[in-house]
Amino acid sequence: MIKRDDCQKIGHVLKSHGIRGELIFFFEIDIVENLQENGQIFIEIDGYLVPFFIEKIRIKSNTSAIVKLVDIENKEYAKKLTECNILVYNSDISNFDDDINVFSFIGFTFIDNNSGKNGLINETLDFSGNKNFKVIINKKEFLIPVAEEFIISINEKNKTIEMNLPDGLFDLS
Repeated sequence: MIKRDDCQKIGHVLKSHGIRGELIFFFEIDIVENLQENGQIFIEIDGYLVPFFIEKIRIKSNTSAIVKLVDIENKEYAKKLTECNILVYNSDISNFDDDINVFSFIGFTFIDNNSGKNGLINETLDFSGNKNFKVIINKKEFLIPVAEEFIISINEKNKTIEMNLPDGLFDLS
């Protein structure tokens, strides 16, 4: 069984397209150019990650593409996948920054030395090239900008990342 921790959400199925089972994918991170025919993706169906192979992909923009998956042959089946999350293995995502693969920090504990706050990194988001960690602190979600100038240390053994964030960042949420 595929572990959710080994994968990263890259977007969701926006809607079906045409009558032959094509889908329109919406991407939350800039990955559309990295997807290729015969490449593997996962679609989250009822909490399970179901593997699919890309038969054909037509890029519409940097956030969307029309995708034909192997074995999805009709509009009815395609419609059932609408709004389902799309994931790929963490290892399939190229590094976005020169030395830092931001997706490798999912599951790490985030520590801000400036505010004393800490929490679990549960997702990485990309907003037009601006990478952010989604961190849960006291049951509240925060978006933490990923920038090398904020990172103090990374401990892969203990799965922690220490940062020194600007004052007031946690007051914005």
